[in-house]
Amino acid sequence: MKKFLVVEDEEALRSIYESELCYFFKDSTVDLASNGAEALELFKTNEYDIIITDGRMPIMGGLELASKLRELKYEGPLILITGFTDEMHVLDNRKLFTRIEEKPVEFDDFLEELQKLLQKS
Repeated sequence: MKKFLVVEDEEALRSIYESELCYFFKDSTVDLASNGAEALELFKTNEYDIIITDGRMPIMGGLELASKLRELKYEGPLILITGFTDEMHVLDNRKLFTRIEEKPVEFDDFLEELQKLLQKS
């Protein structure tokens, strides 16, 4: 069974990610967090095959979350989904991420990329 963590501050998008992931990966579970701080708490008690995070969120954004996850030795795929791929702070920190996706996400292609990442791990 595959386990995903989706970190997104917009409730509607969290719901879409959850339903798409559960539909495409039939044997998966999806945990949801509305910011990086919530995600870190979930990470402390769970193991994830893939973590997907938004960039800009209240309390703790995706870049800070990624940095903390890497400090905690998370070595799995970490995907940033953002509408701000050209901002310098994103470009300067791209090494933290396995992939950076631009909003809006094309789910068919995105889900296929996730499948490839899972096959590698």
